[in-house]
Amino acid sequence: MERIFSLIVKTILQALSSGKKAKPKPQPEPEEKAPCCPIPEPEPEEKKLAHQKKYLWLLDNGHGDSTPGKRSPIFDDGRQLFEYEFNRAVVARIKGRLDEIGVAYVDLVPGDDDVSLGDRVALAAGCDDQGLDNKVYISVHGNAATNDWSSANGIETFCYPGSTTGHRLGDVFQKHLIAQTGWRDRGVKEAKFYVLRKTTMPAILTESGFFSNKQQCEQMLSAEYRDKIAEAHVQAILEIEKDGI
Repeated sequence: MERIFSLIVKTILQALSSGKKAKPKPQPEPEEKAPCCPIPEPEPEEKKLAHQKKYLWLLDNGHGDSTPGKRSPIFDDGRQLFEYEFNRAVVARIKGRLDEIGVAYVDLVPGDDDVSLGDRVALAAGCDDQGLDNKVYISVHGNAATNDWSSANGIETFCYPGSTTGHRLGDVFQKHLIAQTGWRDRGVKEAKFYVLRKTTMPAILTESGFFSNKQQCEQMLSAEYRDKIAEAHVQAILEIEKDGI
């Protein structure tokens, strides 16, 4: 009996092993890779919009190489500041920045020679306004209290008495001059200086430091301080260009 049972089991096992092999499961077709997209080139930076000129800025370098006085006391090491040279160094820096930005200006006294106040005013009046809203006169100076070293220091700006546009200009320039240098703020003052009294356009006169003060004069001789004074003028000009007088 056991033998018969073993034969039956063996027969069944042989039948199972002799059956057809299971078909292999179909392999999924490989996914097609998306074609490699070219990396887009960065778009060129937009060109800065050209500055929209509003005013013609008349830059007046105060004094000249033959102006009596207008120089600091002599330092122990022989150095001395000449105001005409300081004024022209500042205006040269202002011009360079205005060229970069595209602001319209005229350098009324480009040389070192002194030019009379009457001629400066006449030059300003004769400048074509180039179709702009107005001309604006900026006279750049250094200051002095005495011929010897003194304690007076700081920065001040002058406009013609009662001139609302002069005060507006003065406030803006004075603000930037103090922000750039940190020197004492002597404020915006009124004066009947010739170039403020005789000009026919808005006008101010900036006094960018006392060369009769030893500490301030030391700075005024440096390129760093002159850069700051020039940049203050430029930032004031840009504010007026943007907001108007």
